[in-house]
Amino acid sequence: MLEVWTDGAMRPIKIKAKKHESFGHSSIGIIIKKNGEVIKKISDYVGILDNNQAEYKAFIEALKIVLEMEENEVIFYTDSNLLEKQMNNKYGSYSEKINPYYLEAKKFLYMIPNYKIVLIPRGANRETDALTKKVLNDMNL
Repeated sequence: MLEVWTDGAMRPIKIKAKKHESFGHSSIGIIIKKNGEVIKKISDYVGILDNNQAEYKAFIEALKIVLEMEENEVIFYTDSNLLEKQMNNKYGSYSEKINPYYLEAKKFLYMIPNYKIVLIPRGANRETDALTKKVLNDMNL
């Protein structure tokens, strides 16, 4: 069984009139393990997004990689409450900002025969979180 850990990060953009906005420079981190061994680590800058969009970007990129690997059994680990609830059909998606990501993720998810999406505490996702932070730090953002 494949284990996939995803995370998205966002650093707010400073604006004169406000301390920060709810969007900013964003990055993703993905760690893929098979039989307990790390087989792939991915991190990348993904543009100006809000935190939920960054979380979805990471998840969608992970889905694409899993589909390329032709894996049939996958456990996804995320610390995003919204993503986990929406992907497990506990919440719908009613946000114009999130809907395109939600629909794309669902489209890819349905192509995986056997999957599970597990919500984990932020502290349990430290290694993936470190990948996202490194991208932003390396870019001095």
